[in-house]
Amino acid sequence: MISFTTHATIEISSDWASFQLISPGATIEKDPYFRYPTDTEFSKTGLFFSQEKCTVSKKVVLKIFIINDGSPVDFATNRGDESQNRSGKISVTFAGNTYVDDDVTSDDGLISRTFYGVPVGAAH
Repeated sequence: MISFTTHATIEISSDWASFQLISPGATIEKDPYFRYPTDTEFSKTGLFFSQEKCTVSKKVVLKIFIINDGSPVDFATNRGDESQNRSGKISVTFAGNTYVDDDVTSDDGLISRTFYGVPVGAAH
């Protein structure tokens, strides 16, 4: 079976955020050359980042690899809403496209967005 590896960049401007692959068979791997913040947790299909100990959120960039069979993937993002100013954002970039979650419609501090049928990169 051919394995597709797609480099992805995740930019977070929020006190916390998560990225979760929801396509069967798709997984993530850490980029071995990237230094991750200590408050980043990984699973086989996603990651969670928190700036829980910070009083002011700063932009954080994370790099991962998406591994699958080459079919388009579905993924979800979740993030906080940055309290009163509601300026939080998470963007995911891979295969030349950027997918942004900057919605401000949450009343409960949880903002979630799902992206369907997103194309991946080249075979390796």
